[in-house]
Amino acid sequence: MAWREPDEEEAEHILLVEGLDTATIEPPALTLHPNAGDLLMFSSAMLHAVSSSTSGPRVGMAMFIGCAETNKPSVYWS
Repeated sequence: MAWREPDEEEAEHILLVEGLDTATIEPPALTLHPNAGDLLMFSSAMLHAVSSSTSGPRVGMAMFIGCAETNKPSVYWS
């Protein structure tokens, strides 16, 4: 599915909830098309979008990953 512009109601909601003026959003720098079983990891602080699933349910999970020091293991929590 291609990137699409939000309609007026969506744009108002995004501005109200996220504080983001959709008129300032540039086209996506990267579009990914994962296959079933793929894992995507990215910083949720980066602007991102997910299109609707057309071939069945999609499973999503969110967590935080951190690293205190380079000589200590990474930690994760939800």
